[in-house]
Amino acid sequence: LQKHFAEREQSREGLEKAHLDLQKHFAEREQSREGLEKAHLDLQKHFAEREQSREGLEKAHLDLQKHFAKREESREGLEKAHLDLQKYFAEREQSREGLEKAHEDLMRWSLELERIGKQDKEEHLKLVQYIGILEQQGVESSDRIQVLTQERDSLRDSLERIQSKWLYRQYQRLRRILPG
Repeated sequence: LQKHFAEREQSREGLEKAHLDLQKHFAEREQSREGLEKAHLDLQKHFAEREQSREGLEKAHLDLQKHFAKREESREGLEKAHLDLQKYFAEREQSREGLEKAHEDLMRWSLELERIGKQDKEEHLKLVQYIGILEQQGVESSDRIQVLTQERDSLRDSLERIQSKWLYRQYQRLRRILPG
């Protein structure tokens, strides 16, 4: 009988130990489940942030395209103005008064071209600041930004060359025509 009760006592202790082990197992599973839920929420947050970043890049890309379209229109307008000026000066070269008036007009238009150049520089600075903001937000699209930056710089250089060549030609023409 003592042996029987000793075995029962051992069996009871074993059951209690199994019960404690089971409780420990379920506590660990609960912790694991909570960890998985937290990881899931973190992952959702990460993807939401990536989506915002992607939308920001798309907006920046559209803004840059819009800017370059405006610059192209401006360049085409300058080329048309250049042709108009050539025609205008050809008509005005026949008289001294016409030359003096053409000179005044040229000075006024030169100032206007300078003003346009300053506006382009201001837009360039705004774009540089905008790109800096995107880089600060951790956007990893430096290749795309670099391509767009190169396109912007190329257009700026082309515009400056057009302006410089045109102004120099007008200056040479006036030197040939005006006495002294």
